[in-house]
Amino acid sequence: MSEARTAGVQGPMKAITLDNDGGASISFRGALYAQTSFFEENTGVLTKQELYSTEDGDQVFAIIASDGDAKQKSAYLVKRRGNTCVMSNGEQELSLPYEWLMMYTQALWDIDLDQQRKACNCAVDTPDISANQ
Repeated sequence: MSEARTAGVQGPMKAITLDNDGGASISFRGALYAQTSFFEENTGVLTKQELYSTEDGDQVFAIIASDGDAKQKSAYLVKRRGNTCVMSNGEQELSLPYEWLMMYTQALWDIDLDQQRKACNCAVDTPDISANQ
């Protein structure tokens, strides 16, 4: 699998609309924050993932996967409201505690928060899933 990444706000805030095969289009004012793409040789699928920061302080994730014939587009708006995250695909919303989202993310991506805290010499206000295992 080959992969390419960039990160950091890339350009000024502007009007953006992302198509979404699994929901409604998502429109916002924001800027690209990070992107990655990878090609899976076994399946022939190229996947591009983009993370946007909105002018309101929210995040938008876009995922585009294509095998050369078919293209699938997904987009999700994530808003943090206190201790709750509200995620939307443009048609439906899901709310869950912020701690749960961080636990799921940490488990899914096999993130070691203790190692991350030491690397940046900072405290992080997210739970450490290893403490719950």
